[in-house]
Amino acid sequence: MEHNLAELQELAKPALQHVELINLARIETPSQAYELALSRWPRRQAKATRFLAMLRRDHGQGAFEALITPTEHARPNGTEHAQGEKMVMLDSLYPDGVRNVVFKPHAHTADRLAIWFLTTGEQPREVSFQEEVNRLNLDTEQTQVLVRRIVDAMLAQWATPKANQFSYGGIWASAMLAVRTYLADDSELYKKVLATTIMYHGGCSKDPTNLLTAVISQEELAKVKQTEEDKNRLSGMMPDKSLQMVIDHALKYFTPEELDDLWRQMLQMRVREGFITGCIVEWWEHLKIDGEYIRDRKITKEASQYCLTRDLKILLSQEYDTLSVNATASYVHLKISSEKYLQMLESVASNCHEWCESEEGQEYFEGVLMNCLARGQAAKASITLARFGRHFNFCSWQVTLCEQVKFEKSLHRLMRGAIELAVNNRNFGVASALAEYLGEEEQADDLRQKARHSKQKVALDFTFYTRADR
Repeated sequence: MEHNLAELQELAKPALQHVELINLARIETPSQAYELALSRWPRRQAKATRFLAMLRRDHGQGAFEALITPTEHARPNGTEHAQGEKMVMLDSLYPDGVRNVVFKPHAHTADRLAIWFLTTGEQPREVSFQEEVNRLNLDTEQTQVLVRRIVDAMLAQWATPKANQFSYGGIWASAMLAVRTYLADDSELYKKVLATTIMYHGGCSKDPTNLLTAVISQEELAKVKQTEEDKNRLSGMMPDKSLQMVIDHALKYFTPEELDDLWRQMLQMRVREGFITGCIVEWWEHLKIDGEYIRDRKITKEASQYCLTRDLKILLSQEYDTLSVNATASYVHLKISSEKYLQMLESVASNCHEWCESEEGQEYFEGVLMNCLARGQAAKASITLARFGRHFNFCSWQVTLCEQVKFEKSLHRLMRGAIELAVNNRNFGVASALAEYLGEEEQADDLRQKARHSKQKVALDFTFYTRADR
């Protein structure tokens, strides 16, 4: 549908109050002006920008300037033309405090940058950073202004645990690349972005090498000598080597105590992201800060407690028949045996031994074991008690007469609590079997009658419970 000049002037009015939209209409085609405006403005203003660009195209620059000049003169702060057209465009499209715009890796070239415009309810729109610089015809100083404003916007809006970190987009790795490339002399900004990258990019990365390549430039990585083990790994260097390089680099900018805090927050982020235990432990195992192992620096307690409580609950749940971790799909891709996994989990328990030995920790351990016993899974509960009991001050994993007596006492105490749970769940067969195991014949007979009435089997699963298991 064609519009005459008067109609276009009327339709363009919503755009006339905004310098950003006027400048878009001044240099873009109607369709491009609409798309660019829509990435940051409601549709009403975006459509008006398109009509304003149509007016310039169909009726000439004179008609365009005649329409916008009265509006610009009417603004009390209308000094944009005195700043030069390039800075006007930069200030209008990317003002101080700009929001919903981030750096990300270029879609086709990993070592190049792109800009992501994030509009609520819309698909993110991506443009090449270099193309944007060319479009705005920015010089070196103006390009630095653009980079700083976008990075400042990212730090203000996205450097928080509550924000979606767009880990798949690598926004913090891109922010590091932007600062290294365009603002290398700004050490204060580099330090801020480095801290944020460790916390959030590290907190979301599946592979430690991703954090390494985000933090350290390709030029520096090219100088690192790779071992045969590194070369055989598809994603590059081994995890502990990659992360130790990140730590050593970060210590050039942070004190050991500052890095402790950053690493602790990063581990908490990995916990919130739901990484399996192996993919959390490898981010502190074998690693040192200032020559001291991270696990000895008391910064892994919260993450260790989370991993331990989550994994024990999973291992003792009804879905798994044995303690074989290979039955758990989450752990298969780690290619670790059941024994190695349990050793790792015991190491995790050692990292949070204060909580394990506390009343809260002991009540938790009792609770998961009693629930397991109340379902009749005596083997699983017995093995777990034997394996982890020492961490909760229940019993030791030593085949001595004294420890065997402590083990039996602990198991019997838990079974008595499990009987009550089983009865409450109307699992009379298991309750009867537990009472019989404890020698409570009168209680066992009473529960056996209820089990027969409910057509329940009176039995416990001791399939995997042998002295060797303990």
